[in-house]
Amino acid sequence: DANAFTARFGKGGQLYSLRGAFGESIPPQGVGNPWNDEVWQSVAVCGKYNGLPGTQILPEAAAERLQKSPYADTYFIHNSGAYMGTHVDSGMITLSCDVRLDPKSTVPLSVILRDISTEPWKNIASLHMDTEALILNGKPFGSAEAGVWHTVTLSFGLGADSDGTLTATVAPHGGEATTAKTPFEESDIKVFNWLGLSAAGSSQGVIHIDNLCVKRTEGPDITWPLKEDFDDYPVGGSFAHIAGEDKAKGGTAFVSDSIAVSGKNSLEIHDAPGLVAGWAPVVRVDVQSTRSGSLYCPLLAADVPDGGRIYRTVNWGIVPQLKTIHRSPILYYVQTRDVGEGVIEVTYVLHNFSARDDIVFDWLNAPWGGTRITSLPYHYVSSADGELWDRQKSVELDLVSGIDVRETGGWNLSCATEADDSPSLALVFGRDRHLDAELERAAKGLPHCQISPSIYRDMISPLPEDLRRRPEQSWRNYDPAVVIPQLNLKPGTTIWYRSFLVVNRKDRAIELAKSLVDKVDYGYANFEPTTTPMVALPNAAIELFAHPVPGTMPLFLIENATTGQEVVTTDPYIFVPQEKLDLGIPPGNQKDDYYRQAVGYSMDENNTHWKRILGYGYVEKPEDADFVRLSELLDANRFPATNTPPPAGQAYHLELWVKRK
Repeated sequence: DANAFTARFGKGGQLYSLRGAFGESIPPQGVGNPWNDEVWQSVAVCGKYNGLPGTQILPEAAAERLQKSPYADTYFIHNSGAYMGTHVDSGMITLSCDVRLDPKSTVPLSVILRDISTEPWKNIASLHMDTEALILNGKPFGSAEAGVWHTVTLSFGLGADSDGTLTATVAPHGGEATTAKTPFEESDIKVFNWLGLSAAGSSQGVIHIDNLCVKRTEGPDITWPLKEDFDDYPVGGSFAHIAGEDKAKGGTAFVSDSIAVSGKNSLEIHDAPGLVAGWAPVVRVDVQSTRSGSLYCPLLAADVPDGGRIYRTVNWGIVPQLKTIHRSPILYYVQTRDVGEGVIEVTYVLHNFSARDDIVFDWLNAPWGGTRITSLPYHYVSSADGELWDRQKSVELDLVSGIDVRETGGWNLSCATEADDSPSLALVFGRDRHLDAELERAAKGLPHCQISPSIYRDMISPLPEDLRRRPEQSWRNYDPAVVIPQLNLKPGTTIWYRSFLVVNRKDRAIELAKSLVDKVDYGYANFEPTTTPMVALPNAAIELFAHPVPGTMPLFLIENATTGQEVVTTDPYIFVPQEKLDLGIPPGNQKDDYYRQAVGYSMDENNTHWKRILGYGYVEKPEDADFVRLSELLDANRFPATNTPPPAGQAYHLELWVKRK
């Protein structure tokens, strides 16, 4: 059916798969951060302290210290997950590939392994191959024959498995293998994160490669950060992402099956002077290896009401940089509802529980998302007068820089074909239905949620000429579409935003999108203590508010994965490694207070299980006599003392007032 769809949701609360008659609409995932950016999600940005805008208020010396530290200063909160590092720093690493010296070229081939996490980079090993010699880290140990495929295997250990040496084996197909062992080219190698193949010389270089594979073994576990046999790459295809491309100078990368291994396609890359480096023709395949694994925004609750047409999640959003100076005070409540006829209603609710009053999120993405170009190559944005802007028009209008939503029709459309019955997906983002009233309230000094017109960004580009011949995952196969409602999420406040996705044939999707524009809605969510339900704390005579009543903080159940200790706390970072940073800021200047108290958080080293959200309790004692201190009802092992000095001056593990059951 044209309006049938299957939606799948990730642990971070993100919509990571949406399939319809068009196939999979979510883009292929990037290595190292799967289901993190190429998903439908909400994002919140703190403009005051986000990267350079924040560090520009610092003294130059302090800003320089911060930028040289291992901690990031960008401050945006994902509703999906964190950027995973691409470092392989332990285990036994085995790289193998089939290579062939080009019989028509005298240019040698080099296989290079590096650690590029340091500055300058450190070489692990370089294997140089030509018809006169095989040279490993400067030492000859054999030769290679032009026109013959050779299997190259390089293996070495990292971390506890490292003895500082690498073993290389080169075996011509049908011939005898040659093996050599050598110390790492440079000492103190910590990680492996870069593989390069280079054919450099005074004339054009050519690389023939197939069956490229990196295997990592640690104990009983084997992971494959990289595996390419190039069989899906069409013959004659040009791939700028592999080696760069400079058509004016004759440089290109393409696949040829005339030199295939076992009947498969192999990758043949040609080079020309100036393609990668101006001083010599260099053609290369750059590969950043990575371990498998992800850190998704902790799922604190989920619910599927009777009927199965609604899915709800509650997640603690996290800063996607795993080492950061910023804390996340954002809770994401997301409800996805199947309305019928292929209409998917998505409601994002964001709550800011910051203990500091200057952490305001004033740049929201609701949603950040987009479509897979190979599934939905025809893309349009509706204009305010009903015109459909195609890709070329969107580029002319510079929609990548953003446009006031009122200059659009409030929806976009992505289609498999241009036919009226084409499988299609629309995003309905509205036209700021409350803007005039909100700006009027602001002018009168009254509380208001919206601070300026919302923005729509359409980050599309012209279609590549060889769209249908490229492997789907071989390029950034993504049309991002971002809605930026200009809402002010201050500490202690809750904002909601509702939009729609429509799965249907093109003509019906357009009709439905137009009918839904005025149903896009947003605003503050206010919870009164007299009407907000209470929930019981498990295994304790305590009741908490189910929603963030004014003056309350969320309470989490968190487990130390090392010790097994479970604690009840307002601080989701309670078991995350952290260190006080000294940026050399003199006391007395309140403008620099945030950075003077800076703490580095290492989410990549945490040993935390965020189990669930328990509810909300008051920070200050209410008049109701039934409310008592949380510490009076829980022992110190479950609710640690709150008078422990934090790494910085601000306390985050707080005493709360809760209702005695």
